[in-house]
This record gives sequence, structure tokens and C-alpha cells, in this order.
Amino acid sequence: MNPTMFKVFLGLMTFTFFLSVFNNGNNRAPTFGGQTSYSQFLDEVKRGEVTEVFIDGQKIRGTKANGDPFVTYSPSDPGLVGDLIDNGVEIRAIPPKEPSFLGQLFLSLLPILLLIGVWIYFMRRMQGGGAGGAGLFNFGKSKAKTFAENEVKVTLADVAGVDEAREEVGELVEFLKNPDKFRNLGGNIPRGVL
Repeated sequence: MNPTMFKVFLGLMTFTFFLSVFNNGNNRAPTFGGQTSYSQFLDEVKRGEVTEVFIDGQKIRGTKANGDPFVTYSPSDPGLVGDLIDNGVEIRAIPPKEPSFLGQLFLSLLPILLLIGVWIYFMRRMQGGGAGGAGLFNFGKSKAKTFAENEVKVTLADVAGVDEAREEVGELVEFLKNPDKFRNLGGNIPRGVL
């Protein structure tokens, strides 16, 4: 994936994430203070000291008759709503939070996008687009470079070593420059020079 595509992809993912986070934060319940035990809460309901409650799953928040807020947690009591109605407590239930459409879409597409990204990464590595150009399909390919005549700066005079080796290389070069001259004399292509 080229850097520009990666930046666009990352930007879209970040935008989607923040959109889903802020969209889910819209249906917050009012905040209350004071933690109360559940048994104490039931006693206060029976004495008529609780005026209203907000039920949010197992969390119960409300206001007492004197205006003090409280918070308690219900142990899934099936008779709670009946007790609250019998004692004249106003009940408000907070609807469960539903994930936003974009959040659901993002979560459902994320695994597919990750698989596509991994597949593209491995395909590029196999084709030689990875680090150093050494891909899986480049195994055994020659890494020799072609040089133009004006790029070669080493001459036969620069070769150090045995004079006979220099003469052999010189004959090879001469044969490659003018092969017809050697063929007319009955010469063959030199072998084993390297």
C-alpha cells in the first residue's frame, strides 16, 4: 500500500472511530452522587423517602424526598418495580445504548479490511516489492547489472596478476570484438575463462 493510500485509510478509520464514540455518548443519563446499599434503598422506598428513580440495567439512580441524589445496584430483583409503584415512586427507565450504524459497519468491515491489507502486503513481498526487492518469486534470478561502454572505467592494463591470464583475457576480448577473423582460422569460442 503506498503511503498516500495508507494515510487516507488511516484518516477514514480515525474519523469512523471518533464518530462512533461521540455518537454513543449522546444518550447519557443524569449523574447522581451518594452510593447506597440495595437493602437501604428498599427500606427508604418503603418509608416513602424516594421520589423518583432512573433504572439503567442493574444501576439504579434516583432522588430522595429531601433532594439528595443516590446510586445503588439491583441484584435483578423481580419485585422491585412492583414495590416502587406501590410506594408512589416515579420510575424512569433509560433505554439501552445501541451502537451507531457507522460503529457497527466499522466493526463488521474491520476483519475484512485487515485480511485484504495482509493479502496485499504478502503479494507485494512475493513480487519483489518488499524490503530490498528480494521477493519470493525472485529466487534464483540474476542480480547482474548491464553497463554501457562509457560506464566501464577498468581497463586490461588495470588487471594485476599473471601475465598469461592477461593475455588470455586479451585474446577473449579480441575474439568477442572480431569473431569472424578467428573462425576463418578455425578457432572456436573460448571456454573456461572464468
